[in-house]
Amino acid sequence: MQSKFHTRLNYIKEILTYEQCVVIPGVGGFITDYLPARISTNQSLISPPWKSVAFNIRLINNDGILSAYFRKKENISSDVANIEVAKFASEIKNKLKNNETILFPGLGSLTFINNESPLFKPLDKPEICKESFGLKTITAHPAFAKENKIEKKQSEKVFTGQNTENANRKAKRKSRNPRRFIFLSALLILFSLMYFKVGVEHLNLQQFGFSFPTTWQPDLNKALQESVKEIQNEESIQISNEDLPEPEDRLNHHQTYFEDYNEGYFIILASFQSKNRAERYLNQMKKDFNLDFQIIPHEHFDFFRVGYYSGKDYLQSETELNDFTKKGIEGAWLIYNKTDEHAS
Repeated sequence: MQSKFHTRLNYIKEILTYEQCVVIPGVGGFITDYLPARISTNQSLISPPWKSVAFNIRLINNDGILSAYFRKKENISSDVANIEVAKFASEIKNKLKNNETILFPGLGSLTFINNESPLFKPLDKPEICKESFGLKTITAHPAFAKENKIEKKQSEKVFTGQNTENANRKAKRKSRNPRRFIFLSALLILFSLMYFKVGVEHLNLQQFGFSFPTTWQPDLNKALQESVKEIQNEESIQISNEDLPEPEDRLNHHQTYFEDYNEGYFIILASFQSKNRAERYLNQMKKDFNLDFQIIPHEHFDFFRVGYYSGKDYLQSETELNDFTKKGIEGAWLIYNKTDEHAS
């Protein structure tokens, strides 16, 4: 039987199935990021939607979500729930100080690094996305060979006028024999019925006789192609440590175009689907850092990015990005904004 502590560790996963963030007061906050279903034509892969999860040690203020869930699950009052949450957080901190690794079911593990700050190692596929229905990434190759065989079979069944003419010639040669003259009328009637039957079959199969195998045609699939293009361009919104590219890759920023923002480099700390969550994270960052953070829109999706303007100097922006990494914000990345959309 699970202890009360391990049962409460499960609460975090349950909350993140419908919330984007949950804070364990005094310990840190778990943040999720949603990635929609993807189709990769280059690798022939179909991936279901899923959520990544990251841990931020600077989110330590009680947001009330965990207390409300304690009250609901354990049928206790709000005051008692707040006390129980404080005990739960204290037990986590004590275990971390004793160099114990805490396993959050369906999410990952939390441990101390050199007795200084906690390190969260997320699972490859956290179990918090109900929209995936338990599906996994699959490989789907076009079935051209099978369609070619079907086309060949259908072509062999098609009768042409030349076939009919050859049959008529054979019938005439046979009719020259006087012994068969008495059967001429019967043969003509039989042949007429056969010709009618062949003609009907020819008409029914005509639409299949010249079919072509289905191929991937971008010009006929523009909507899907644009969707795939947008998804492929948005690899940077994932903030999970396991899914982020190497630090040097995150410096290979991609260009955006927002006419109401300065031209230059922006350092993005996180991305949210909920504007309320983005604003709460923005306020937290303003308290932690003396910087002009702002909410920056996304050019393709309804995401709200939290970041700040770093300037036009790439080396300076790179240094500031690395500083955030040293401070425990592993998910930060660079984007470059062009004030002129048609600039090269």
